[in-house]
Amino acid sequence: MKKQLIFTLYTLLTLFLSKSAIHAQCGVGTNGWTLTAPNACQWYSYNIGAGEYEYMTLQQGVSYTFNLTSSAGTFNWGTFFGQSVCINGTPYSNSVNYTAPTNGSYSIGTERLGSNYGYYWNGVSATLSYAPITPATPGAISGTTTLCEGGTGSYSIGSVTYAKNYLWEYSVDGGASYSTVTSSGSTSVNITWPSVVTTNAYVRVRAQNGPCSSSNYAYLNVNLLANPTAPTTATLSPASTEVCKNQLVGLSAAATGGVNQGCTIEYRYTTDGGATWSNASTTVPTGLSSAISGMNRIQIQSRRNNCNV
Repeated sequence: MKKQLIFTLYTLLTLFLSKSAIHAQCGVGTNGWTLTAPNACQWYSYNIGAGEYEYMTLQQGVSYTFNLTSSAGTFNWGTFFGQSVCINGTPYSNSVNYTAPTNGSYSIGTERLGSNYGYYWNGVSATLSYAPITPATPGAISGTTTLCEGGTGSYSIGSVTYAKNYLWEYSVDGGASYSTVTSSGSTSVNITWPSVVTTNAYVRVRAQNGPCSSSNYAYLNVNLLANPTAPTTATLSPASTEVCKNQLVGLSAAATGGVNQGCTIEYRYTTDGGATWSNASTTVPTGLSSAISGMNRIQIQSRRNNCNV
């Protein structure tokens, strides 16, 4: 009788301590199954028991959503399930967005209320639904909207929640076709534009998260201008290519012609056949002369500089 009483007390004490020490559990048991990896932009589902965990391959940097639902309602939640998705043994909530820190296999399961002992699979199950997250469309693109053909422009956007990377593309035919700058870029990019003159160039970007992409692109219209060229026309004073020694010569007006993109015209000259040249200046050259005769003793050159694009 004394031995029986001691055994009974010991058993009750052990059960009491066990129940008071355990509130809820992740990773009670597993079948050792590998669930279908969410490698496509779609929903997947699996009927899972309370405390059950199985394995799933996730991709580094990709964000996923996991939802736990039960057709039995509060009976399941209050009696068996702790209303938490468990990832690698850590309970979250019955709906969680999770970004995988590394490539590899993860244990994905449910939390079981600690008051229910025994094997995890007891005929009571919930539905675990999961999918990669589709990121939102990026906001407005900032960057260079007017530049010369062949020039390089910088473009950027604000970060998009749950985007792993970004697809950047450009078009020089009004959007009829696009060329890829980078398919795994960040929130900023530099684009060296082709040598095409057009007012209908575009840069566009969409957010990507593994197999999912934003439903739309963000766009920015870019104006590609012709590169400036040197002036092509100037009027001599006097209007002759041959003058006497010490006769004063120059230009009667500013040089014109060529492609101007808001540029400044600068001049330089030589009076010794090109042995030395004056510094570049915006002043139209006049009053030049040479005391020595010879071919091309006096030369005047003009160029465009300090353009607006």
